[in-house]
Amino acid sequence: WYYYKEILEQNQETSLLLDKVHLKGKETGNKYQGLTLKIKVEAQAVQASNDAYKDAWDIDALPDGVVEWTGGANY
Repeated sequence: WYYYKEILEQNQETSLLLDKVHLKGKETGNKYQGLTLKIKVEAQAVQASNDAYKDAWDIDALPDGVVEWTGGANY
């Protein structure tokens, strides 16, 4: 699991999760040169207010380092 730990404003995007992938090992060889690797990423989002994470993720507290929304003019 990867947790994005900030609250996004409307139309704001996160930083890239991946920007490149390296294949390692003898079995990869040159036969993969120039080919395309597709990586499927599944994401979940939860409204930052009203403790929505509790119902959506069935947890009582946010993971360590995740910022709880406390309101404010920027959100």
